[in-house]
Amino acid sequence: MFVTKNFAILAVAALANKALALNTHRHGHQHLHIKKDLETDWVTVTDWVTVTVYDDGEAESSTQAPAVYVTANHAPVSSSEEPAAVSTEEAVSSAPAPAPVPTTFATSVAAPSPSVEVEAEAAPVVQSAAVAIVSTPAPAVATQAVQASTASTKKRGLAYNDPSLLSGFVGTGSKIGWAYNWGQSNDMSIDVEFVPMLWGPANLHSDSWNANANKAIAAGSKCLLGFNEPDNAGQANISPSVAKAGHIKFMNPFQGKARIGAPAVTNSNIDGQGISWLKQFVSVCAGQCAIDFVPVHWYSPADTDEFLSHLRAVHAVLPDKPVWITEFAPFGSDDEINKFLATIVNTLDNDPTYSFVERYSYFMVSPGSLVSSGKSLSVFGNTYAYA
Repeated sequence: MFVTKNFAILAVAALANKALALNTHRHGHQHLHIKKDLETDWVTVTDWVTVTVYDDGEAESSTQAPAVYVTANHAPVSSSEEPAAVSTEEAVSSAPAPAPVPTTFATSVAAPSPSVEVEAEAAPVVQSAAVAIVSTPAPAVATQAVQASTASTKKRGLAYNDPSLLSGFVGTGSKIGWAYNWGQSNDMSIDVEFVPMLWGPANLHSDSWNANANKAIAAGSKCLLGFNEPDNAGQANISPSVAKAGHIKFMNPFQGKARIGAPAVTNSNIDGQGISWLKQFVSVCAGQCAIDFVPVHWYSPADTDEFLSHLRAVHAVLPDKPVWITEFAPFGSDDEINKFLATIVNTLDNDPTYSFVERYSYFMVSPGSLVSSGKSLSVFGNTYAYA
C-alpha cells in the first residue's frame, strides 16, 4: 500500500556477538529519525515494521552472521493513499515486502511479489542464498540524449522531503549543487538544480510525468531520474522487462532534452537484485533504452573500502556511463559516519580514480541524519555540505 504517513525505524540486532544497526530508508513525505546506539535492542514505529532475525542453518562457521529480514512500509511522493489502476503495459506491484539488507551481511531470500509483465519473460526469482556479484562489462546502451555538462559542477546533492530544512546547506563555501525529493515537482526555495524522478511506471506516477518533466526542464533541470529500486519488493518492484518497457515509453522521449538516468538499484547481492538486476536490465534493453548515467543506492556499515569497491562494480556494468549515488548511508555512530563522510567526499570529489562518479546524495536531509535539530546541520551534515 502506498501511504503518506510519517514513520520512524530503528532496528538493532545482535549478530555473531556484534551489534548491527539496520536503518531502512524512506521515500515520500516521511521523515526518518535514527538513534545510533549499537547497544540498544528495540524498534520504534508509527506505521509498521517487522524485523526477523534467525539462523538459516547455512552458516559455514559459528561466527557467520545469521540472516536478517526487514519489512518496512515505504512510499513514493503522492497525495493518494492507494495507487491508481495499473495497466498491463505499466505493470508494477506495490505490495510491501522485504527491503534489501546490506551487501556485507546475509540478505533477504523472499521473492518479490508477482507483477504483470509486458513481455512473456517472467520476473527474476530471488534465490535462497546470497551470492557474490562478479561485475563484468555488459554491452553499452546506445543513447542520443544530450551530453552537455550539467548546470552545476558540484557533485554533492540533497535528498529531501521537507524543503524548509535545506537553507543551512547552501551557505558560503557550500559544496551542494543539486537536489531531489523522489517526486516530479520542485518545491525548494534554494538556488540549486532540481532533478525530477519518475518513481515507477504505474499510472499513479506516469500520468503526470510528461507534463512535470517538461516543466522542470523548462525551469532549468538538466537531468531526469528513473525508477526507484525496481529490484526491491518494497519499492518500485518491477522486473527488468517491465522496466525496459516503461523506460522506453516514459524516459526515451526526453533524449536530447535532458540527461536520462537508468533505474536506481540497491546494493543487495542476491541474484536478481542489485547489480544482478541492473545487468539483466541492460541485457533486455539491447541498446533500446536511452541511458546517460547510472544511479545506485548503498546501505552498509561505515567501510570506505567496501563502498568504493561497490561503486567500481556498478561502473563496470556500463563503463562508458557515469555513476550517481542517489542514496547512501553507512551504519555506525555519529563519529564513525563523520569519519566515513570526510574520507568519501574528498575521494569522490578529488581522486581521479572515481571521476566516473558524477553526482552523489547522502540519505537524507532530516532530523537525526544530516540535520541535528530545527534547521541546524548535524556534525556530519556540516562535513557533507562544507568539507
